[in-house]
Amino acid sequence: MSADALAALPPVLRAPLAEWAAEDEPRLALWHACDAVEMALRLAVALGVGDWARAGGAPPAVRAEIARRLEQPTLGRWRGMALAIAASPPADTPLGALWAWVRDALEPMMVGDGPATSLAELRNRLAHGGGVSHALARELLAGWEPRLAALLAPLAALGEVVLVAVGGGEVVELDGAPPGAALAAARAWAAAQPAVPPDAVVAVCGAAVLPLWPLVGWSAPAGEAHAVPQVYVRRGEVRLMMTPLGAAHAAVAESSDAAVAALLAAGLFGEPAVAPPVAFTIAGFDAEWKRDAGQCVGRDAEVAALVAAADAPAGLAWVWGAAGSGKSLIAARVVRALTEAGRAPIAFRARAGDGRCTREALLAFVVERAAALAGAPPPRGRPPREQARELLAALAGRHALVPVVIDGLEDLVASEPSGAALVAEVLAPLARAARVIAIGRADAALDAAMRAAGADAPLPDGVPPMSAADVREMLLDKIGPLSRRLLALDRDAGINPFVEAVVARAEGLPIYVAHVIGDVLSGKLTSLDAGALPPSLDAYHARVLRRGGAGAAQQLVTPLVATLALLEEPLEAAALHALMVRRTLATDDAVGLAAVHDALAQLAGAVRRVDRDGDGVPEFTLAHATLRDHVRASAEQAMAVATARTALAAAARAPRAEPEPEPDDAAARYLDDHGVAHLLDAGDAAGAAAAVAWPRLVARLARPGALPRVLGDLRRIAARAPGVDAGG
Repeated sequence: MSADALAALPPVLRAPLAEWAAEDEPRLALWHACDAVEMALRLAVALGVGDWARAGGAPPAVRAEIARRLEQPTLGRWRGMALAIAASPPADTPLGALWAWVRDALEPMMVGDGPATSLAELRNRLAHGGGVSHALARELLAGWEPRLAALLAPLAALGEVVLVAVGGGEVVELDGAPPGAALAAARAWAAAQPAVPPDAVVAVCGAAVLPLWPLVGWSAPAGEAHAVPQVYVRRGEVRLMMTPLGAAHAAVAESSDAAVAALLAAGLFGEPAVAPPVAFTIAGFDAEWKRDAGQCVGRDAEVAALVAAADAPAGLAWVWGAAGSGKSLIAARVVRALTEAGRAPIAFRARAGDGRCTREALLAFVVERAAALAGAPPPRGRPPREQARELLAALAGRHALVPVVIDGLEDLVASEPSGAALVAEVLAPLARAARVIAIGRADAALDAAMRAAGADAPLPDGVPPMSAADVREMLLDKIGPLSRRLLALDRDAGINPFVEAVVARAEGLPIYVAHVIGDVLSGKLTSLDAGALPPSLDAYHARVLRRGGAGAAQQLVTPLVATLALLEEPLEAAALHALMVRRTLATDDAVGLAAVHDALAQLAGAVRRVDRDGDGVPEFTLAHATLRDHVRASAEQAMAVATARTALAAAARAPRAEPEPEPDDAAARYLDDHGVAHLLDAGDAAGAAAAVAWPRLVARLARPGALPRVLGDLRRIAARAPGVDAGG
């Protein structure tokens, strides 16, 4: 592409194309070329979303295609979104040439047979194939350069699309061109809006103005003095991750909280929640399965083995692995594969810190889902275990065996007298009528109980460590615009010293690799210095928790971590804020809530976002069970954990402000549901008994799904304090 044609492009395309043109190393030149194509698709999607916003909103089919790909997009997902828009643009779109380019020029080049003819295969080979030799890269580049130049040349026509920053009371053309008609059109558009975000960007296409925010923004990244264009990469745990173009130092930036809220409000994150045909009292895990399936990288052999195991006759299958080995991600991929194959698995996830982590909730979950599949109500007057077995047997008689997948078995065992009791009294009876695949942390006692119950092992040696190829794929898949720094370290024969160092220190655990990714994206490992890596997962946990800073958010970081380590379920930021307000660690206003959001953002790598209800509202928990265990056992965190334990117990004694009636704060429902657990954790058996006495018990039972939790609380009180009267 000529210098004149390059100069005519919008700045979001100019940067990767300029890097491609200037790169001498063939492997990096190929990567820059792929980057340029991906950036073109990212811009196309942003323009398409803006085009439909101008036209009054995308139709449900287009919005759904975007929503199921946008949270964690790859080159293939950007391609899918662009194709969906290109197939159904607004009738009066000013971007007809762009959609024709997507359909007729780009799409034929994405498909082919191998990296020499398929752009998608080329990207996969560079990222996931263990590296490309210098000689092969030179050969591929010679073939691709003229084809890519011809492909990208028509994008010079996008120079007529002018990007303009319209937030903060000023209007700035991002190309720095002299004032013209585009500025006047953008200024008139901004004046007509009820509110304009301070980092908003629009595209002016002739007389049409397309809002691009929040997929394209204009602000100064942390550590930078000047505002630059920023293009959406993926959704982070707390905020949007953006690529800042033209920044002096920052390679990745974070959006505002308002940007996340805008995409949620537009219905562009996650498929719309569909109400089940019947009202379930135990909420499902669909959003978690979907998210984790998308996060799972590699592991094809393990997934295939477990999918095949689901086709075996009725019985119990036992899948074990070390903490942090990626068992839950594999489980999510298995659930997705079974669902896509029409197998309708009954998939349950047990997590410490989740009120559904009890045998009562598990059995109620299986009964409700099996009854829904059978189209019949549960048998009356029978214990839940027998109801579940009868329904599963009836389904097996009418159809194929229904797979029952249970993930997180070690956390379920923690709520039981023993693993042997859970296996003998719950899992084995279910496995007489269904194929039950139980997945959990390696444990000698649980393993013995499984073997005694006749469980088979689809993975005879348990979940294996991640391979070097899986680690490389995970790094390149997640670090986005910084991938080129990793590729620059490639040597022939597939050797990359940084990848090798991560493999050695991670010991096959994806959670270690996730920490590395977080540090790369946050700028703490931008040099990819292998010597800067902690020697073990435990050391990495300690480093993540030890990082400090100044300001209002920092005073919340340590108590927030300790609270998250003790919670019985993930909580929304508003509920975490309410708990911090109760401890007088945050003000009870928007400033205090913003400080909680900032603290969560500072804890990148230590917190994980979940969406249990599928409504798009994020809830937060610690990133992994190994991190929770580290916080609870760490001498450095001991005082913070002790004070958090005391504070949660105090809050559980008075879940609501007195005198009633007072409006509930965002934490009141949580304290109702889990106050007993926190009081027992603090050694207050009498307080726990009071929490299940009248009238608090009546108020709890009025909410759907409360009965299994209440029964679990009564069982805990009886086990921990048999002399205490729990009857009120």
